[in-house]
Amino acid sequence: MDNSDTTPGIILESLAQARIDPREIETIIITHAHPDHIGGNLDTSGQPNFPNARYVIWQEEWDFWFSDEQTAARQVPPPFIDMARNNLDPLRDRVSFLNREEEIVPGITAVAAPGHTPGHIGVSVASDSENLVHISDAVIHPIHLELPGVLIQYDILPEQTLETRRTLCDRLAGEQTLVFAHHFPPFPNLGYIEKRGEGWCWQPLPI
Repeated sequence: MDNSDTTPGIILESLAQARIDPREIETIIITHAHPDHIGGNLDTSGQPNFPNARYVIWQEEWDFWFSDEQTAARQVPPPFIDMARNNLDPLRDRVSFLNREEEIVPGITAVAAPGHTPGHIGVSVASDSENLVHISDAVIHPIHLELPGVLIQYDILPEQTLETRRTLCDRLAGEQTLVFAHHFPPFPNLGYIEKRGEGWCWQPLPI
């Protein structure tokens, strides 16, 4: 995904171009329940786009979006709440919940990264000696590496967002782990996080 030139709502078309049958997808990991991360779960009639998949989400993330008390306390915009509930509730019988960092399928492990949302996660993908970490929305833009105290309005738990960002980025920089940064331009959004002063900097892979 490259948010400098992104058209939403084309996930099925994109899968078809890649010759991937949605019926063959067995596991979908929901990093968090913001609209741009769950909007492809259902078709226009409210049926799952991936009829044979199980959905994996952090328990606290699920509980948050279905709690009027918690969403009100964090002043979450009603459209975000409606979007989350409308796109999650029809999947209730297909959902597996996470309460700790664990392997979801062989080689793919959930990484706790709360703050952007209460149950926000990243994903670690390992193959032999190689490893990649999908940081999801723990960092939205390279400027948030260089200015680590900068937040966006969608960070639901600001202080925890900053704590998670520092812990995660220090680890990834120290281990020199390949990173997939979902919202970073340009596609394919792959690179390395390097320590620089009180923050970090982004070193994208050459395209």
